[in-house]
Amino acid sequence: MRGCLQWMRRWVVSAFFSVLLLFDMLSPNIVAVESQNAAQENVIYTVKAGDTLYRVALEYGVTVRQLVAANDIVQPRLIRIGQKNVIPKASAAVHD
Repeated sequence: MRGCLQWMRRWVVSAFFSVLLLFDMLSPNIVAVESQNAAQENVIYTVKAGDTLYRVALEYGVTVRQLVAANDIVQPRLIRIGQKNVIPKASAAVHD
């Protein structure tokens, strides 16, 4: 009986570490796919108190001109708290 319990413990521990190893091998691939999907989608940014288009542009790596064009902003100096702005895709930002 004691030998059976030891064998079972070894098997459970071995299975546990095998699953951890397998997950560790797959997780970088999952993260890479998620980051590729995120890079392909536009980000929606909600304006907070004290925000300027310049600061938002710096934060997201785009230009103020790209933000203005993507959001059809007529007066770039006038943005409102709660306003939702589209941050252009990284690929679109590089080409402008």
